Amino acid sequence: MSLGRGYLEQRRHIHQQRHENRLTGLAAFLGRVTGVEALRALLHRRQDAKAFKAYRDREAFKVTG
Repeated sequence: MSLGRGYLEQRRHIHQQRHENRLTGLAAFLGRVTGVEALRALLHRRQDAKAFKAYRDREAFKVTG
């Protein structure tokens, strides 16, 4: 099953934004040490999974309806 071009473009854009807005220096260090970065990564994984499920459901609806 191939992913739609629009979905992949959106994923690239989100990945680029996250990369540009990542923490650096002392903030990055403290984020890793305190576990905040792990929570942020978990949040991003959940958001990505939710977005993919919504995309998959929209595509399934297009095929069936």
